[in-house]
Amino acid sequence: MVYTHTGEHFRYFSEALTTYNFMRLLLILLSMVFFAGCSPISSTSSSAYKTLRLDNRTYEPNIKSVALFPISSTTDINAAFLEPAVTVLNSSTQGLILEFDDLNPNYERYFAKIIHCNADWTKSGLRDLEFLTDYNEFPLQDFAFSQNTRTAYVHYTYPVPRVNIPGNYVLTIYRDGNENDLVLTHRFMVVQNKVSVGASLERSLIPGQRETMQRVTVDVDYSAMEIPNPMTQLKVVIRQNRRWDQIATPSPTQIRQGQQRMVYAPLDEQLDFQGGNEFRWFETRNVNFAGQNVNNIVLSNDRVDAYLIPERTRGGLAYGQIPDINGAYQPRIQGDFGKVEGDYMYTNFLILSDSLPGNVYVVGAFNSWRADQYSRLKYDQKEKGYSGTILLKQGWYNYQYLYKGDPSNPWFLEGSHFATENIYEVMVYCRPLGSIQDQLIGYTQLRVNPF
Repeated sequence: MVYTHTGEHFRYFSEALTTYNFMRLLLILLSMVFFAGCSPISSTSSSAYKTLRLDNRTYEPNIKSVALFPISSTTDINAAFLEPAVTVLNSSTQGLILEFDDLNPNYERYFAKIIHCNADWTKSGLRDLEFLTDYNEFPLQDFAFSQNTRTAYVHYTYPVPRVNIPGNYVLTIYRDGNENDLVLTHRFMVVQNKVSVGASLERSLIPGQRETMQRVTVDVDYSAMEIPNPMTQLKVVIRQNRRWDQIATPSPTQIRQGQQRMVYAPLDEQLDFQGGNEFRWFETRNVNFAGQNVNNIVLSNDRVDAYLIPERTRGGLAYGQIPDINGAYQPRIQGDFGKVEGDYMYTNFLILSDSLPGNVYVVGAFNSWRADQYSRLKYDQKEKGYSGTILLKQGWYNYQYLYKGDPSNPWFLEGSHFATENIYEVMVYCRPLGSIQDQLIGYTQLRVNPF
């Protein structure tokens, strides 16, 4: 029945609506009184215990396969997926894409917000309208349901809005317009190249570390800019293998004022990085047979288990060349990218070792290198090693075992070598005089020891 805004029909509708609103308000008030003394029921969507962190992380275990990468109309998505979340300011051809899966099979109303950060990833004092032209809340509207998978999920894709100031940013995703109900956060950078950045690899200057450490020196040419006080206005950050837990922030060692150059080549360990080892890897592109470095696959009606080949520690062993993708991962199925066709597999890790006094974790880009309760392995007395299971989407994965027990030797299980192939990024920031924000004015990549 349809009521029109005329005569008795309209009067009846208005009275009924008023009565309905009164009863609804009364029920809400009674509910508030009744539940005032009750404890909240735990839920993955509860925002009570979520604290915003300005780094790469998920806030619910059902959020998986998060990736933020640059893409353009001519980009091969398989190659772009492996690139860092860096884009050029005002680029007409390149933007950033966020993708992730929610293992809740139902669609959720997610929203995005962008936070501007300083060079040290603390929140800056800029207002939203100073770096954005739109209101800073964007709905995620591009989603697709998984197809023919044992684990149901929803795949979300989101093109990141363009900003108008170079620098560091954090993309936050939250539920139903509630900024406290966080789902994930992810860092990205926007560069406006105004300086020339050079970087080179050297051996460590510290005796006893020349075979295990990699030293990266930096040269910044700022002659194209007017920088009155480069010592205080410029800041350099170096990152290894796109890991925010492997960075250096060196102090300049030389200023060539006539050439307007800054040199970063300290004689101490400021720029020394553990060379590490080539990453371990496996591939699970097909659920019907074991892929490379997979021992066997077990199928059941509601899940897939992949058991990796048992591995041994590499500490103390000689270096060996193994092609890798520097700790990254790439969800794929046989012959396709597998955004919604890829299934999730309970991936079982096992590294043979004596029981150690510290903790052992399996880390990689797939879990943002996070050593936590989800990546910690437990010692299996029967298997004589550390084992654990992580739910991962079909694909190609790099990873390593991290030991936390001896601060002087975190590479105890993997070994560390100067000859290891790694990739370094150098970011140069400048804070204009009188400004409250750091601008990213230079960026370069250095691939060392390529095969």
